[in-house]
Amino acid sequence: VLRIDPPSIPELPDAFIDSGFNKRSTVADFRDDRVVERVQALAASADVVVSGYRDGALQRFGLDPDSLMSRNHGTVVATLSAWGRGGPWDGRRGFDSLVQAACGIAAQY
Repeated sequence: VLRIDPPSIPELPDAFIDSGFNKRSTVADFRDDRVVERVQALAASADVVVSGYRDGALQRFGLDPDSLMSRNHGTVVATLSAWGRGGPWDGRRGFDSLVQAACGIAAQY
């Protein structure tokens, strides 16, 4: 498992410990075309690609499900979105703690 994050969005240490255990991790700056090409090559050689970005966010980099599957027909692509598809918030960015707060299941101590 290789987790790829943008360099401009720091991960909270506690969150990384919870979700990054036993994973390799790196950052990739998609403003650099050479970096995008390397990530595309990695994804094309993968058996499974999981993305946590909202619909359409990775399309301009050729990393959306259709592009990934067209380069490697055997790749399984799974996408997760904080707000789902087709709803009033489908284009918004989000992550777990925001979803918990918006849905009322978060607790403040």
